[in-house]
Amino acid sequence: MNWRTEFRLVREGEGQPACATCEDRIDAAPKGADGGWDRLMRRRLLRAMAADVLDRHPDAVRFERGAEGRVTITGPERLYTSVAGRGGWTALAMSSRPVGVDVEAYAPDLDPPLGLLQPEEQNAILAGPDPMRLFLRFWTAREAYLKAGGRGLSVMPDQIRAEERDGGVALIEAGRPVALAELIECGDAIAAIVELSPAA
Repeated sequence: MNWRTEFRLVREGEGQPACATCEDRIDAAPKGADGGWDRLMRRRLLRAMAADVLDRHPDAVRFERGAEGRVTITGPERLYTSVAGRGGWTALAMSSRPVGVDVEAYAPDLDPPLGLLQPEEQNAILAGPDPMRLFLRFWTAREAYLKAGGRGLSVMPDQIRAEERDGGVALIEAGRPVALAELIECGDAIAAIVELSPAA
């Protein structure tokens, strides 16, 4: 199969999740009642998306959660996945390449926590017409990049710099460009998706 990345942004109550399998319930159990429900719902949405894209019954889709927390589809074929949720939104992606997604709910009346970013980013945000929107573009791009590499927040956010480039957000680590995040905005959601080469 000549594979492309599949991305979906789903508002709470609008997606068509697959029925939960025993495997899904076991995966969600360690999160407890509240966190477990969120994880279970996201898994059901991912299962439905995979079944749709792969043209298989949802029960035929198999997952594996690695020690670092990354979920991979192991059957009917091996694919990378990424899922994120915030403020009633869920972002989902699956790809033959390492992929990461993040989503945040945009609230223009809040002040961005600039102390989490590098001085160049802070200056760009403060110079723009909508500081919170640009902060979230930078933040979601950074999170998606770290998830794609399987590092999550094991890397301090200020070790990676983001800058607007080519309609997306470029990520710079150790002084060199490492990825370009695609940004998707819908309603009050700002989401980012990053794909890496398979060797990453």
